[in-house]
Amino acid sequence: MDEIWSSVRFRKAAQAEVRGDVDEQYSGPKAGLHPIFDKVASIIQGFGPDVAQYTRRNYVVFSRRNHFASVSPVTRSAVGIAFKMKDRPFTGRLEPNKDVGGGSFSHLVVVKSSEEVDAEVVELLRAAYDAQG
Repeated sequence: MDEIWSSVRFRKAAQAEVRGDVDEQYSGPKAGLHPIFDKVASIIQGFGPDVAQYTRRNYVVFSRRNHFASVSPVTRSAVGIAFKMKDRPFTGRLEPNKDVGGGSFSHLVVVKSSEEVDAEVVELLRAAYDAQG
């Protein structure tokens, strides 16, 4: 199964389809949020070759062995970055997640610009990625 899935997932046409779905999520009034998604996705993909990206209708999930992060436009002016983080307290920007990523992610950071994807967000993404290793 893995060999079949890998050959499908890495076909150029399959990658274009995924990109098209992401472009649909960030179109119209949410088009200004696309650079935020691009920055987050680039950071996550930089963690290692074992990162997989799965586009759902309203959000994108990133997985290693299991899902560890989800990115979704939550309003016309903000993107939600959700994480699976056991035993991490909710503090500052890190709040309980209720809606992003189908409800399987515990924590959420909401950002309104690419500049808000700062060292704190990168650390949270990395911690969620490392927890799935």
